[in-house]
Amino acid sequence: MNRVWKDAAIGAVGGGLGGTAGGFLARGANAARVATSAGSTSRVVTTSNAVLRSSVVRSSLAAGTGGSGSNVVSYALDDNEVQTINGYFATAGTGFVTAAGGSAVFSKLG
Repeated sequence: MNRVWKDAAIGAVGGGLGGTAGGFLARGANAARVATSAGSTSRVVTTSNAVLRSSVVRSSLAAGTGGSGSNVVSYALDDNEVQTINGYFATAGTGFVTAAGGSAVFSKLG
């Protein structure tokens, strides 16, 4: 697979995962808000409502999901690397932390 197709696959997976996660997080935030307004006292619902109310948190989680997916695909398609399960976890974690952190920092700057 040539570099252009690898980059396209990496971008498509990262963008797709980030967008999908963002959509699910927005729906989850709405559901938690509705349940809380209806009087739910469940710890899961009230905690979810408190956490997902923040657009910074939602965007950071979505960005982290996309970054994690991009790194995993990049690692999987690297012909010069011997892939291991530890490598997949390390690249996924690094992608999540850097993308989520970058998203949170830049959203606060804007």
